[in-house]
Amino acid sequence: MSQDSFNEVRAELFEALGHPLRISILESLESRPLGFAEIKRSVGVESSGHLQFHLRKLDGLIEDAPNGAYELTNDGRDALRVFRTTAVKSSVQAFHRLHIPTKYLTIIIALGVLALLLSSALVIGAESNMAQTSSLNSQLGSQKDQISGLNNQLNSQKDQISSLQSQATSLQSQLSHYNQTNLQGIFRLYGCSNDTGTGSCYYYTDGYYANLGGRAAYSANVTFTFFTFPNGYTQQSVCSLNRSLGTVPAQSGFYSMPTVGCYGAKSATTGEVLSWVFNWS
Repeated sequence: MSQDSFNEVRAELFEALGHPLRISILESLESRPLGFAEIKRSVGVESSGHLQFHLRKLDGLIEDAPNGAYELTNDGRDALRVFRTTAVKSSVQAFHRLHIPTKYLTIIIALGVLALLLSSALVIGAESNMAQTSSLNSQLGSQKDQISGLNNQLNSQKDQISSLQSQATSLQSQLSHYNQTNLQGIFRLYGCSNDTGTGSCYYYTDGYYANLGGRAAYSANVTFTFFTFPNGYTQQSVCSLNRSLGTVPAQSGFYSMPTVGCYGAKSATTGEVLSWVFNWS
């Protein structure tokens, strides 16, 4: 590597380490990879944009880890060691320039050792708290999974209840239909015949009827009404008749009805229609 290239790399390294927040980011990633939110909490930054800016400045010293986390590269670990070595040397040199007497120097060293012990205790306590927090998070995740499983079971039971309710409604409908009388018929219409010469016609019908319900129809009868279309589109009743059917048993087969009819006005067209209504007690 040429001297210019070496100086360029060294300048980029000094720029990357030229802000205390970036040093804090490297130190927070030294033990394990961290996600973006964890880095924010670790270095105490509130602005996501501010943190993104400094992360970009550390390009080459950190890299993407699985699950969207960040971790130190080998260059990042080397840079952190260089920074600490340089910082210690600078501190020692500055310390010697102070010309502090030996008796005070001993006290200062003792205080430094005490500070190191206290900081180690704090680190151990923090790690213990982190382990407890991780354990609690795991328990919380397990409980959430259990709640989710219970919710799925509840939804499944709701679906089963809904299905049973639908089946019960269908059975009630069938039972209600079975407990009713249901007369149905199939009838044929015969148009105007036996013209009397007085402008009237004989309209008649025959067919079949049955009781499809679960109850017998007592005193059953059927009323027939014949219609014509005198002007081609307006329906007009011309005659009607009532036919007694007597008792029609439940779930009966088809009964044949003999031909019945009535006299009515002769239609000016060839179109006739027939309607019928059942009645019973």
